[in-house]
Amino acid sequence: MDGGYRFTITNYDTAQSYAFVQAGGATVTRNGDTLTVSGLAAGVTSVTTVTVSNPGYVDASATETGSSLPDGQAPVASVVTRTDDGFSFTITLVPGTSYLVTSGAGTVTLSGSTVTVTGLPAGASTTVHVTASTPDALDASTDVSESALLAGVPPVFSAPSGTPDGYSFTVTNFDANASYALVASAGSATLWGSTVTVTGLAPGAASTVTVTVSHAGWAESAAAQSGNALGTGTAPVFSVSTPLAGGYRFTITNYDPTETYTLAQADGASVTRDGDTVTVTGLAAGASSRTTVTASRAGQVDSSATRTGTSLPHGAAPVASAATSTADGFTFTINVTPGTSYTVTSDQGTVVLSGSTVIVSGLPAGATTTVHVTASTPDALDATTAVSGSVLLAGATPRLSSPVATAGGFVVTITNYSAEFSYEVSTTAGTVMRDVNVITVTGLVPSAWAVVQVVATRDGYVPAGASATGQSLAPAPTATSTPTVTPITSNPTSTPTSTPTTTPAQTSPGGSSSQGGTSALTHLQESKPGTATVTDDGTPVSSTLSSSGGTVKVVAHNGLTLTVAAQQNGSTLPLGADGVVEVGPGGQLWVTVTGFGQQSGVTFWSIGDQAQLAAAQTDATGAAATSILVPADLAPGVRTLVVSGVDAQGRTVTMQVGIRVTGTRSASAGSSAVSSWWVWLLAALLLLLVGWWFVIARRRRREDERAA
Repeated sequence: MDGGYRFTITNYDTAQSYAFVQAGGATVTRNGDTLTVSGLAAGVTSVTTVTVSNPGYVDASATETGSSLPDGQAPVASVVTRTDDGFSFTITLVPGTSYLVTSGAGTVTLSGSTVTVTGLPAGASTTVHVTASTPDALDASTDVSESALLAGVPPVFSAPSGTPDGYSFTVTNFDANASYALVASAGSATLWGSTVTVTGLAPGAASTVTVTVSHAGWAESAAAQSGNALGTGTAPVFSVSTPLAGGYRFTITNYDPTETYTLAQADGASVTRDGDTVTVTGLAAGASSRTTVTASRAGQVDSSATRTGTSLPHGAAPVASAATSTADGFTFTINVTPGTSYTVTSDQGTVVLSGSTVIVSGLPAGATTTVHVTASTPDALDATTAVSGSVLLAGATPRLSSPVATAGGFVVTITNYSAEFSYEVSTTAGTVMRDVNVITVTGLVPSAWAVVQVVATRDGYVPAGASATGQSLAPAPTATSTPTVTPITSNPTSTPTSTPTTTPAQTSPGGSSSQGGTSALTHLQESKPGTATVTDDGTPVSSTLSSSGGTVKVVAHNGLTLTVAAQQNGSTLPLGADGVVEVGPGGQLWVTVTGFGQQSGVTFWSIGDQAQLAAAQTDATGAAATSILVPADLAPGVRTLVVSGVDAQGRTVTMQVGIRVTGTRSASAGSSAVSSWWVWLLAALLLLLVGWWFVIARRRRREDERAA
């Protein structure tokens, strides 16, 4: 037994008395026939001597050796495993040994060799007592103290972000010292750092990930996060790209304003978007590039597409000829390419493009300017060619002396002669020759008239011309009883006659002394282009003709002047290459005269067509100006413009100059000419009557003067 041993006196007799002696300092007691030894250490052996006394008998003794129970073997416990509400451990079971477990707190159970403590608050501790009991040894106990795990911290997550095949989220309270276990209901879940990524889902499919956090000394804690893979996005669809200067443009044909579009441009170019229109800039001419457009929408996969485009290439610059100088500008031609439009601009003056010819006008003599010719096509950049040219310098108009009559001709001198110029001379009759500055006309009959034209030319200068009308010497006079005047013909001469005549002088058309109408035109010669003739009462008057810019001027020695210029849209047109006024059918002539009678009528005629072109009245100075619309049916060719009227003395005067009509006859002009025929006839008859009266009156006045 514990601390001793026990035995009985098997032949115990109550009539006898018993005495006890215990060795080893132990204590022995008797209760009836049972003796109990105590006070021994565990497993100690001692001897008990029992002496029996009975009167009349010899005391008899006997000894009993016994041992106290030895110490029992304490249970051996394993390492403790903490749990959420307690802990557990195991003990090594010894056969024949019974075990008892108790705990200072919570509930403790022994199941097999496992001791489990439950019912403890998080982090609370207690001690478990495990006692091993055997019949032949003392009970032995083992104490195991531990605490329940601390309360775990559940993971906290960010909002899920969809991906093309799943979604991702972060553990916002991630602890690098903890362990994390992931379980996905669909797809696969992985943890990288604090980011949980779910993959393997179909577009738009859902999954739930359970995240369990483990940390030494703490209870496991778990939380779940659900999410969806992105839905299928809509790829942008594009139109064909349109080349531009320095880039290109295209549209997103399936544009959706609820989508977000991101642009990426290759090759260093720039790209912008305005609604559904994408514009690329910054490319070199003819360069290609790629534009990537990505469409994004919440909950869907980003979808991209690429459009390739090319900027406009360099255009072909117009090919221009050399510039040819004119009186107020210059001209040149360009090679015209079908499908190409051309624009022309000039730094100065006015420039027009007619067919393939570029015409610059409106510049002062000797001026220089640059014309820019730009070729435009839909599939290339505009290309420009610059052509510089200069205006001819002002020509040196020959100044002619008054003609000096000679036998069979006359002589004229160029008073401003210069050896730097070339001089071209021509005559309307006879033969003309030039010796330096002296011009001689020969081959005329006596008293015959001729017009000499002199044109001064020089490279880089406007040709300038002048004319002089001269008369050869008259034949020696023949005596006659009665002087008479013969009718003036196209080559007037004075011829004596013995028969007086009263035939009125037939002078220029439309004059006050004319027989009237167009019949008088037949008595005037046509003037060659660039020549002029002036008559006074049918008698030729010396005159000079000069040209400057686009104007031809005739100055007669009797004080009459005539200036003529062709105009278009209010601008004076340049003269022809030979210094002649050129006008097309339906064009305009601006004509100015001076030196005529004050407030007198002036008419303008075309000899060849015998048609009156216009009529005007002079002002208080004897000047008149008018714009003549050239009939649309006037055939191209040389024409003589005749101005007829009266001078300050009332004499009939005519001035005429040769011009050139260009272009083609208008198809619709004939009907207009026919419809106006009766009007012209009536006007001619009226003029004929007035002229006849005026001639008769002047003849009578002269006869009265001679009689006096």
